[in-house]
Amino acid sequence: MFELSKNLKVLALGAHPDDVELSCGGSLLKLKSEYKAEIYILIFTKGELKSNPVVRTKEQINAGKFLKVSGSKILNYKDGSIATNSTLVSEIERYIDEWKPNLVFTHCLEDIHQDHRNVAWATLSATRRTNQGVLFYPSMFTRDRFIPNFYVDITKWIDKKIEMLSLFKSQAYKEYMSPEVIVAQAKDSGLHSGCECAEEFFLNYWVC
Repeated sequence: MFELSKNLKVLALGAHPDDVELSCGGSLLKLKSEYKAEIYILIFTKGELKSNPVVRTKEQINAGKFLKVSGSKILNYKDGSIATNSTLVSEIERYIDEWKPNLVFTHCLEDIHQDHRNVAWATLSATRRTNQGVLFYPSMFTRDRFIPNFYVDITKWIDKKIEMLSLFKSQAYKEYMSPEVIVAQAKDSGLHSGCECAEEFFLNYWVC
């Protein structure tokens, strides 16, 4: 089984600012605190389609400081128009080569948001010859079709997750960003995994 306690480096990919924190933020907080993991964040757009990109960028940077990431990068892909192609795959491969993660979080392959789905498939291609464990996370666009097979107990970290998400003030008006919804979803995942609050994932493979 993958050894969480030895030299753990984690890469979390998100199409937009707040994707990572919303979907696997509790797990990252837990890995950082309990396993002393190095956390790296790769975001592909600045969320400019319906928001101010300068504001979104600052919010993402502040969330990285909150999480005390070891490295992060916000790229310049066009919001709403990320395409799965060799350029995107090569970009992800470049950061994998640089940061050398042994655990990767990314979007769900079945996500109906095109940016999310295309990042997920590109991540799958970019990790095809490597030894990373890959955890695919759901979003508001996947909860009716996402079938998890792996859960992380974030009971101790749900309050910190909410605090981190509160840094994305420009998105506070969205229902799925409300603390009540975040807690309700975490408790629902917890019901399926025997704990109070959890985040759920689909584990593609688990490397020895």
